[in-house]
Amino acid sequence: MNEIENSDNNRTTILVVYGLVFSGLLLIAVSAIGSDHHWPPLLTAFLRDVGLLLAAVMGGTIVHDELLRRDVEKHLILKVEEMLEMKVPKLEAISQVTTGMVHRRFCDDFPKTTGLKLLTKQRRNSAVYYNWTISPEPQTLFFAGRSILHRIDADVRARAASSAEEVILRRLKNSCQITVLFLDPRTNILARLANEEGEPKVVMLDNIAISLGVCHRLATKLQHEHRSLPPEAKLTIRIYDHMPYFAYHRQNQQVIIGFYFLTMEGSSSAAYEVRDPETRKVFEDHFMSIRAESIEGTLLEFDGARGNYNFNVDLFNDLRKFLVAELGEEKADQQLAGSSN
Repeated sequence: MNEIENSDNNRTTILVVYGLVFSGLLLIAVSAIGSDHHWPPLLTAFLRDVGLLLAAVMGGTIVHDELLRRDVEKHLILKVEEMLEMKVPKLEAISQVTTGMVHRRFCDDFPKTTGLKLLTKQRRNSAVYYNWTISPEPQTLFFAGRSILHRIDADVRARAASSAEEVILRRLKNSCQITVLFLDPRTNILARLANEEGEPKVVMLDNIAISLGVCHRLATKLQHEHRSLPPEAKLTIRIYDHMPYFAYHRQNQQVIIGFYFLTMEGSSSAAYEVRDPETRKVFEDHFMSIRAESIEGTLLEFDGARGNYNFNVDLFNDLRKFLVAELGEEKADQQLAGSSN
């Protein structure tokens, strides 16, 4: 719109200038005609002078605009370009300076990363899951999944010739606070979950039976040793009846997520680290809500500050009875005792 207005303004200016030039020439011609027809000398002189003035002034304007001003503009542009080249660095120099500044900025204050980062393409026996087993420092640990303890037990036995209950007890002695959640084997979604992973339901029941056995053996150890544990130590193991969309593994502020996919065993899928507090809170709130709603599913609980120790024998017996009905007594007791490992 502005370009159209400027074009109209330039056209009007040119018409006015050339119109005045021709008007001046016309006045000169009229004065000459008047002289030939014996007009009053004063009038013809006036017309001639006005015509000469208009023609000369407007003619000079045209010469200035068409010739002199263009030369001046070209000269001015050249001078400005020379000054800019002296003041403004070249593109290559700008890129080098900018790159250096960005690099220093990243080194001094690295930007916050968000979302998920791939840690390992397969969760099973991955070292990223077992730093907590060798750390001597107090930690806040939160493990949740479908049958989480059976996988911890298998990997610990393979890596350290130990067992899940021994590692957990040792970490309690290091003043850790540990929460474990795994599926209630009586849930009506177990067959569907097993089918989605492409494995028989009995395999998932075996895994939960092993987790339940770890809990029972840990309870036996705690019964004899809980009075000697530090007051900071805390343990909660519960079963829950909710859809486990993902496995949750927290070591202090490090949160690792493993998703459950169709036709793929959970431990064979990838593990991802949650990079920012907001995303960590989203995943943690999911299992914190399950933890709060599963208080009746508490199997084993210990609070060093209060000296409270409780193993829910009635719940354990109910779960064993269910597993015996599903797996047979011999197989169920083997898994609970850990004799198949």
